[in-house]
Amino acid sequence: MVEGPLGDVDTNLVARMYYAPVLFGHILATFLFGVNCNQFVCYLSYRRNDSWLTQGMVAMLISVCALQECFAIYTLWFLSVQNFGNYPALVVEFWATMISLGVFTAIISVSVQQYFIWRVKAITQSWLLFGLLSLCSFVAGALGVINACTGVLPKDPFSLDVAIGLAYANLAIDVFVNVANAGVLLYYLLKYRTAFQRTQSVIRRLVIICIESPLLIALISLADMIIFKTTFPENWYLIVALPLGQVYTLSILAPLNARASLRAAWNGVTDMDANELERSNRLIRQFTLNTQEPVRVGVTVEQHAHVEVDPFAARIKGERKRGKARFANMDSTSVGSDIKAHDEHEMSDFSLTIHALSDAANGEDDERKIAVVA
Repeated sequence: MVEGPLGDVDTNLVARMYYAPVLFGHILATFLFGVNCNQFVCYLSYRRNDSWLTQGMVAMLISVCALQECFAIYTLWFLSVQNFGNYPALVVEFWATMISLGVFTAIISVSVQQYFIWRVKAITQSWLLFGLLSLCSFVAGALGVINACTGVLPKDPFSLDVAIGLAYANLAIDVFVNVANAGVLLYYLLKYRTAFQRTQSVIRRLVIICIESPLLIALISLADMIIFKTTFPENWYLIVALPLGQVYTLSILAPLNARASLRAAWNGVTDMDANELERSNRLIRQFTLNTQEPVRVGVTVEQHAHVEVDPFAARIKGERKRGKARFANMDSTSVGSDIKAHDEHEMSDFSLTIHALSDAANGEDDERKIAVVA
Protein backbone atom coordinates (compact mmCIF):
# COMPACT_ATOMS: atom_id res chain seq x y z
CA MET A 1 0.00 0.00 0.00
CA VAL A 2 1.13 3.54 -0.86
CA GLU A 3 -0.14 6.67 0.86
CA GLY A 4 -1.81 8.92 -1.70
CA PRO A 5 -3.57 12.31 -1.48
CA LEU A 6 -6.80 10.71 -0.26
CA GLY A 7 -5.41 7.80 1.71
CA ASP A 8 -3.69 4.50 1.06
CA VAL A 9 -3.60 3.28 -2.54
CA ASP A 10 -2.79 -0.20 -3.73
CA THR A 11 0.62 -0.36 -5.40
CA ASN A 12 -0.96 -2.09 -8.39
CA LEU A 13 -3.04 1.02 -9.05
CA VAL A 14 -0.32 3.62 -8.50
CA ALA A 15 1.20 3.22 -11.96
CA ARG A 16 -2.21 3.36 -13.64
CA MET A 17 -3.58 6.27 -11.62
CA TYR A 18 -0.51 8.52 -11.31
CA TYR A 19 2.33 7.45 -13.55
CA ALA A 20 0.48 6.52 -16.78
CA PRO A 21 -1.19 9.95 -17.25
CA VAL A 22 2.15 11.72 -16.77
CA LEU A 23 3.84 9.41 -19.27
CA PHE A 24 1.12 9.72 -21.94
CA GLY A 25 0.83 13.48 -21.44
CA HIS A 26 4.55 14.04 -21.95
CA ILE A 27 4.61 11.74 -24.98
CA LEU A 28 1.82 13.75 -26.61
CA ALA A 29 3.54 17.01 -25.66
CA THR A 30 6.80 15.79 -27.21
CA PHE A 31 5.01 14.92 -30.44
CA LEU A 32 3.42 18.38 -30.59
CA PHE A 33 6.79 19.97 -29.86
CA GLY A 34 8.15 18.29 -33.00
CA VAL A 35 5.22 19.71 -34.97
CA ASN A 36 5.94 23.17 -33.53
CA CYS A 37 9.58 22.91 -34.56
CA ASN A 38 8.48 22.08 -38.10
CA GLN A 39 6.09 25.04 -38.11
CA PHE A 40 8.82 27.31 -36.74
CA VAL A 41 11.20 26.31 -39.54
CA CYS A 42 8.47 27.12 -42.07
CA TYR A 43 7.84 30.45 -40.36
CA LEU A 44 11.48 31.49 -40.71
CA SER A 45 10.99 31.88 -44.47
CA TYR A 46 7.93 34.17 -43.99
CA ARG A 47 9.02 36.18 -40.95
CA ARG A 48 10.16 39.17 -43.05
CA ASN A 49 6.52 40.12 -43.58
CA ASP A 50 5.85 40.39 -39.82
CA SER A 51 6.79 43.09 -37.36
CA TRP A 52 9.61 42.64 -34.88
CA LEU A 53 7.07 42.25 -32.08
CA THR A 54 5.48 39.24 -33.78
CA GLN A 55 8.87 37.73 -34.54
CA GLY A 56 9.98 38.24 -30.94
CA MET A 57 6.79 36.64 -29.64
CA VAL A 58 7.28 33.59 -31.85
CA ALA A 59 10.92 33.26 -30.75
CA MET A 60 9.89 33.53 -27.09
CA LEU A 61 7.15 30.92 -27.49
CA ILE A 62 9.39 28.37 -29.17
CA SER A 63 12.05 28.96 -26.50
CA VAL A 64 9.59 28.38 -23.65
CA CYS A 65 8.29 25.28 -25.42
CA ALA A 66 11.85 23.95 -25.69
CA LEU A 67 12.42 24.65 -22.00
CA GLN A 68 9.13 22.96 -21.16
CA GLU A 69 10.22 19.92 -23.15
CA CYS A 70 13.49 19.78 -21.20
CA PHE A 71 11.50 19.70 -17.97
CA ALA A 72 9.32 16.93 -19.42
CA ILE A 73 12.37 14.80 -20.24
CA TYR A 74 13.76 15.33 -16.75
CA THR A 75 10.39 14.38 -15.22
CA LEU A 76 10.30 11.10 -17.13
CA TRP A 77 13.90 10.40 -16.13
CA PHE A 78 13.11 11.07 -12.47
CA LEU A 79 10.02 8.84 -12.42
CA SER A 80 11.13 6.07 -14.77
CA VAL A 81 14.86 5.69 -14.11
CA GLN A 82 15.88 7.40 -10.91
CA ASN A 83 12.85 6.14 -8.94
CA PHE A 84 12.29 2.86 -10.73
CA GLY A 85 10.30 0.63 -8.40
CA ASN A 86 9.85 3.42 -5.86
CA TYR A 87 6.06 3.65 -5.80
CA PRO A 88 5.77 6.39 -3.13
CA ALA A 89 7.67 8.76 -5.46
CA LEU A 90 4.91 8.46 -8.07
CA VAL A 91 2.24 10.04 -5.90
CA VAL A 92 4.36 13.05 -4.88
CA GLU A 93 3.82 16.34 -6.75
CA PHE A 94 7.15 16.62 -8.55
CA TRP A 95 8.42 20.20 -8.84
CA ALA A 96 9.40 19.92 -12.52
CA THR A 97 5.90 18.82 -13.46
CA MET A 98 4.29 21.63 -11.47
CA ILE A 99 6.56 24.33 -12.93
CA SER A 100 6.06 23.04 -16.46
CA LEU A 101 2.31 22.74 -16.02
CA GLY A 102 1.71 26.00 -14.15
CA VAL A 103 4.39 28.58 -14.95
CA PHE A 104 5.39 27.73 -18.52
CA THR A 105 1.84 27.04 -19.68
CA ALA A 106 0.71 30.34 -18.13
CA ILE A 107 3.43 32.29 -19.96
CA ILE A 108 2.54 30.68 -23.29
CA SER A 109 -1.22 31.01 -22.86
CA VAL A 110 -1.10 34.69 -21.87
CA SER A 111 1.17 35.53 -24.83
CA VAL A 112 -1.03 33.74 -27.37
CA GLN A 113 -4.23 35.15 -25.92
CA GLN A 114 -2.81 38.68 -26.01
CA TYR A 115 -2.00 38.21 -29.70
CA PHE A 116 -5.62 37.35 -30.51
CA ILE A 117 -6.96 39.99 -28.11
CA TRP A 118 -4.98 42.65 -29.97
CA ARG A 119 -6.48 41.39 -33.23
CA VAL A 120 -9.91 41.77 -31.64
CA LYS A 121 -9.06 45.34 -30.65
CA ALA A 122 -7.82 46.13 -34.17
CA ILE A 123 -11.03 44.92 -35.80
CA THR A 124 -13.47 46.32 -33.21
CA GLN A 125 -11.60 49.52 -32.22
CA SER A 126 -12.84 48.94 -28.66
CA TRP A 127 -10.37 49.62 -25.87
CA LEU A 128 -12.96 48.53 -23.31
CA LEU A 129 -13.21 45.04 -24.79
CA PHE A 130 -9.43 44.88 -25.08
CA GLY A 131 -8.99 45.81 -21.42
CA LEU A 132 -11.61 43.32 -20.22
CA LEU A 133 -10.19 40.37 -22.15
CA SER A 134 -6.61 41.30 -21.22
CA LEU A 135 -7.54 41.48 -17.53
CA CYS A 136 -9.18 38.05 -17.69
CA SER A 137 -6.15 36.61 -19.48
CA PHE A 138 -3.66 37.92 -16.92
CA VAL A 139 -5.85 36.80 -14.01
CA ALA A 140 -6.01 33.26 -15.41
CA GLY A 141 -2.24 33.19 -15.87
CA ALA A 142 -1.66 34.49 -12.33
CA LEU A 143 -3.95 31.83 -10.87
CA GLY A 144 -2.03 29.12 -12.69
CA VAL A 145 1.32 30.42 -11.45
CA ILE A 146 0.08 30.72 -7.85
CA ASN A 147 -1.37 27.23 -7.88
CA ALA A 148 1.87 25.77 -9.28
CA CYS A 149 4.16 27.62 -6.87
CA THR A 150 2.16 26.68 -3.80
CA GLY A 151 2.13 23.06 -4.93
CA VAL A 152 5.93 22.72 -4.74
CA LEU A 153 6.28 24.33 -1.31
CA PRO A 154 7.12 22.00 1.58
CA LYS A 155 4.03 23.18 3.42
CA ASP A 156 1.08 24.01 1.21
CA PRO A 157 -0.51 27.28 2.47
CA PHE A 158 -3.81 26.39 0.79
CA SER A 159 -6.13 23.53 1.53
CA LEU A 160 -7.03 20.95 -1.09
CA ASP A 161 -10.40 22.57 -1.75
CA VAL A 162 -8.80 25.97 -2.34
CA ALA A 163 -6.26 24.49 -4.77
CA ILE A 164 -9.04 22.75 -6.69
CA GLY A 165 -11.02 26.00 -6.81
CA LEU A 166 -8.00 27.87 -8.20
CA ALA A 167 -7.59 25.22 -10.89
CA TYR A 168 -11.28 25.49 -11.85
CA ALA A 169 -11.10 29.28 -12.00
CA ASN A 170 -7.97 29.17 -14.16
CA LEU A 171 -9.51 26.79 -16.69
CA ALA A 172 -12.88 28.57 -16.75
CA ILE A 173 -11.35 31.99 -17.42
CA ASP A 174 -9.16 30.53 -20.16
CA VAL A 175 -12.24 29.04 -21.82
CA PHE A 176 -14.06 32.38 -21.60
CA VAL A 177 -11.20 34.37 -23.14
CA ASN A 178 -10.68 31.94 -26.01
CA VAL A 179 -14.38 31.68 -26.81
CA ALA A 180 -14.71 35.49 -26.70
CA ASN A 181 -11.80 35.89 -29.11
CA ALA A 182 -13.25 33.37 -31.54
CA GLY A 183 -16.78 34.79 -31.31
CA VAL A 184 -15.80 38.43 -31.83
CA LEU A 185 -13.51 37.62 -34.76
CA LEU A 186 -16.21 35.46 -36.35
CA TYR A 187 -18.87 38.16 -35.95
CA TYR A 188 -16.87 41.02 -37.43
CA LEU A 189 -15.27 39.05 -40.26
CA LEU A 190 -18.63 37.73 -41.43
CA LYS A 191 -19.96 41.30 -41.62
CA TYR A 192 -17.60 42.11 -44.50
CA ARG A 193 -19.49 40.36 -47.27
CA THR A 194 -19.15 41.49 -50.87
CA ALA A 195 -20.45 40.41 -54.25
CA PHE A 196 -16.97 39.62 -55.57
CA GLN A 197 -16.15 35.94 -55.63
CA ARG A 198 -12.46 36.41 -55.00
CA THR A 199 -13.02 38.68 -52.00
CA GLN A 200 -15.60 36.27 -50.59
CA SER A 201 -13.13 33.38 -50.86
CA VAL A 202 -10.45 35.39 -49.08
CA ILE A 203 -12.80 36.40 -46.26
CA ARG A 204 -14.05 32.85 -45.76
CA ARG A 205 -10.54 31.48 -45.59
CA LEU A 206 -9.56 34.21 -43.11
CA VAL A 207 -12.59 33.36 -40.98
CA ILE A 208 -11.54 29.73 -40.81
CA ILE A 209 -7.94 30.62 -40.00
CA CYS A 210 -8.83 33.18 -37.32
CA ILE A 211 -11.46 31.27 -35.37
CA GLU A 212 -10.16 27.71 -35.51
CA SER A 213 -7.15 28.41 -33.26
CA PRO A 214 -8.85 30.08 -30.24
CA LEU A 215 -11.88 27.83 -30.59
CA LEU A 216 -9.70 24.70 -30.56
CA ILE A 217 -7.89 25.91 -27.44
CA ALA A 218 -11.22 26.64 -25.75
CA LEU A 219 -12.45 23.12 -26.47
CA ILE A 220 -9.24 21.58 -25.12
CA SER A 221 -9.39 23.72 -21.96
CA LEU A 222 -13.02 22.73 -21.46
CA ALA A 223 -12.12 19.06 -21.90
CA ASP A 224 -9.30 19.49 -19.37
CA MET A 225 -11.72 20.98 -16.84
CA ILE A 226 -14.27 18.20 -17.35
CA ILE A 227 -11.67 15.44 -17.02
CA PHE A 228 -10.22 17.09 -13.92
CA LYS A 229 -13.69 17.30 -12.37
CA THR A 230 -14.61 13.69 -13.07
CA THR A 231 -11.31 11.87 -12.41
CA PHE A 232 -9.71 13.71 -9.48
CA PRO A 233 -7.69 12.65 -7.41
CA GLU A 234 -6.31 10.60 -10.27
CA ASN A 235 -4.04 12.38 -12.74
CA TRP A 236 -5.84 11.57 -15.99
CA TYR A 237 -6.36 15.27 -16.67
CA LEU A 238 -2.59 15.56 -17.20
CA ILE A 239 -2.98 13.84 -20.58
CA VAL A 240 -4.71 17.03 -21.76
CA ALA A 241 -3.06 19.57 -19.45
CA LEU A 242 0.60 18.77 -20.14
CA PRO A 243 0.40 19.30 -23.97
CA LEU A 244 -1.69 22.47 -23.56
CA GLY A 245 1.32 24.79 -23.86
CA GLN A 246 2.37 23.10 -27.10
CA VAL A 247 -1.19 23.43 -28.42
CA TYR A 248 -1.15 27.17 -27.66
CA THR A 249 2.12 27.57 -29.57
CA LEU A 250 0.82 25.57 -32.50
CA SER A 251 -2.32 27.72 -32.56
CA ILE A 252 -0.20 30.81 -33.25
CA LEU A 253 2.32 29.27 -35.65
CA ALA A 254 -0.26 27.58 -37.87
CA PRO A 255 -2.25 30.77 -38.65
CA LEU A 256 0.95 32.73 -39.31
CA ASN A 257 2.19 30.14 -41.79
CA ALA A 258 -1.26 29.74 -43.34
CA ARG A 259 -1.50 33.50 -43.83
CA ALA A 260 1.86 33.66 -45.55
CA SER A 261 1.19 30.66 -47.77
CA LEU A 262 -2.24 32.08 -48.63
CA ARG A 263 -0.67 35.34 -49.74
CA ALA A 264 1.89 33.50 -51.86
CA ALA A 265 -0.66 31.15 -53.43
CA TRP A 266 -3.09 33.93 -54.42
CA ASN A 267 -0.49 36.37 -55.70
CA GLY A 268 -1.43 37.48 -59.22
CA VAL A 269 -4.69 35.51 -59.39
CA THR A 270 -7.43 37.39 -61.22
CA ASP A 271 -10.35 35.02 -60.66
CA MET A 272 -10.71 32.81 -57.61
CA ASP A 273 -12.64 29.58 -57.85
CA ALA A 274 -14.46 28.77 -54.62
CA ASN A 275 -14.85 25.07 -55.41
CA GLU A 276 -11.68 24.38 -53.45
CA LEU A 277 -13.27 25.87 -50.33
CA GLU A 278 -16.75 24.42 -50.85
CA ARG A 279 -16.65 21.82 -48.11
CA SER A 280 -14.98 24.03 -45.51
CA ASN A 281 -17.23 27.02 -46.28
CA ARG A 282 -20.54 25.14 -46.21
CA LEU A 283 -20.92 25.67 -42.48
CA ILE A 284 -19.71 29.28 -42.68
CA ARG A 285 -22.42 30.20 -45.19
CA GLN A 286 -25.13 29.04 -42.80
CA PHE A 287 -23.99 31.52 -40.13
CA THR A 288 -23.31 34.50 -42.42
CA LEU A 289 -24.40 37.74 -40.77
CA ASN A 290 -25.94 40.77 -42.48
CA THR A 291 -26.64 38.89 -45.68
CA GLN A 292 -27.37 41.35 -48.46
CA GLU A 293 -27.95 39.88 -51.85
CA PRO A 294 -26.01 41.63 -54.61
CA VAL A 295 -28.14 43.84 -56.85
CA ARG A 296 -28.14 42.91 -60.53
CA VAL A 297 -28.52 45.87 -62.83
CA GLY A 298 -29.71 45.59 -66.39
CA VAL A 299 -29.05 48.28 -68.99
CA THR A 300 -31.23 48.62 -72.08
CA VAL A 301 -30.01 50.80 -74.93
CA GLU A 302 -32.60 51.85 -77.52
CA GLN A 303 -32.18 54.01 -80.61
CA HIS A 304 -35.15 55.01 -82.75
CA ALA A 305 -34.66 56.56 -86.19
CA HIS A 306 -37.45 58.56 -87.86
CA VAL A 307 -37.26 59.39 -91.57
CA GLU A 308 -39.64 61.86 -93.18
CA VAL A 309 -39.86 61.65 -96.97
CA ASP A 310 -41.27 64.45 -99.17
CA PRO A 311 -44.21 63.07 -101.27
CA PHE A 312 -43.02 65.13 -104.23
CA ALA A 313 -39.61 63.43 -104.21
CA ALA A 314 -40.73 60.70 -106.66
CA ARG A 315 -42.12 63.27 -109.16
CA ILE A 316 -38.92 65.29 -109.01
CA LYS A 317 -36.83 62.18 -109.61
CA GLY A 318 -39.06 61.28 -112.63
CA GLU A 319 -38.69 64.72 -114.12
CA ARG A 320 -34.93 64.51 -113.63
CA LYS A 321 -34.85 61.20 -115.49
CA ARG A 322 -36.92 62.55 -118.43
CA GLY A 323 -34.89 65.69 -118.65
CA LYS A 324 -31.52 64.05 -118.28
CA ALA A 325 -30.34 65.09 -121.74
CA ARG A 326 -31.49 68.67 -121.23
CA PHE A 327 -29.68 69.08 -117.93
CA ALA A 328 -26.56 67.17 -118.97
CA ASN A 329 -24.40 70.28 -118.64
CA MET A 330 -25.68 71.19 -115.13
CA ASP A 331 -24.09 70.20 -111.84
CA SER A 332 -26.05 67.08 -110.83
CA THR A 333 -24.13 66.72 -107.56
CA SER A 334 -25.35 70.00 -106.11
CA VAL A 335 -28.94 69.32 -107.22
CA GLY A 336 -28.96 65.86 -105.58
CA SER A 337 -27.56 67.27 -102.36
CA ASP A 338 -30.19 70.01 -102.28
CA ILE A 339 -33.00 67.52 -102.95
CA LYS A 340 -31.88 65.23 -100.09
CA ALA A 341 -31.39 68.15 -97.75
CA HIS A 342 -34.87 69.56 -98.41
CA ASP A 343 -36.87 66.41 -99.18
CA GLU A 344 -35.59 63.88 -96.62
CA HIS A 345 -35.30 64.72 -92.94
CA GLU A 346 -33.71 62.10 -90.66
CA MET A 347 -34.28 62.26 -86.89
CA SER A 348 -33.00 59.84 -84.25
CA ASP A 349 -33.87 59.39 -80.58
CA PHE A 350 -31.44 57.74 -78.13
CA SER A 351 -32.58 56.42 -74.73
CA LEU A 352 -30.71 54.56 -71.95
CA THR A 353 -32.84 52.63 -69.42
CA ILE A 354 -31.35 51.27 -66.18
CA HIS A 355 -33.42 48.79 -64.17
CA ALA A 356 -32.68 46.48 -61.23
CA LEU A 357 -33.25 42.75 -61.51
CA SER A 358 -34.41 40.77 -58.48
CA ASP A 359 -35.22 37.07 -58.34
CA ALA A 360 -38.94 36.50 -58.00
CA ALA A 361 -40.54 33.58 -56.23
CA ASN A 362 -41.44 31.80 -59.47
CA GLY A 363 -37.90 31.95 -60.79
CA GLU A 364 -38.52 34.86 -63.19
CA ASP A 365 -36.83 38.23 -63.03
CA ASP A 366 -38.78 41.10 -61.49
CA GLU A 367 -37.71 44.34 -63.15
CA ARG A 368 -37.76 47.63 -61.30
CA LYS A 369 -36.90 50.66 -63.41
CA ILE A 370 -34.36 52.96 -61.79
CA ALA A 371 -33.67 55.70 -64.34
CA VAL A 372 -34.25 56.60 -67.96
CA VAL A 373 -31.76 58.82 -69.74
CA ALA A 374 -32.81 60.27 -73.08
